[in-house]
Amino acid sequence: IFLVLGHIYSIFLKFKGGKGVATTIGVIFALNFLVGLLGVCTWVIVFAVFRISGLAAIIAAIALPIYSYYLYQNSFIFGTTLILSVLILFRHKSNIMHLLKLS
Repeated sequence: IFLVLGHIYSIFLKFKGGKGVATTIGVIFALNFLVGLLGVCTWVIVFAVFRISGLAAIIAAIALPIYSYYLYQNSFIFGTTLILSVLILFRHKSNIMHLLKLS
């Protein structure tokens, strides 16, 4: 979790940084390869259909804790994916608002 926070709020960039998606996927792969693979597959499928990277990241972030819960019922993996997903959704707040205006 701190790895993703360090990427999102980098002290070297005056506490500004990326949205944390790539770093989150790296962390998820380190925790559990199958959950990470499912997250990447979700991103790829959504991006292939809609061609919107932000939408793919948002849907993949929502799916990660669902995958981890149903596959393992492991509170550590589920809790970590849930926290990381909330961070990603928080960072994508402007993208979510923009996507809602488009519909």
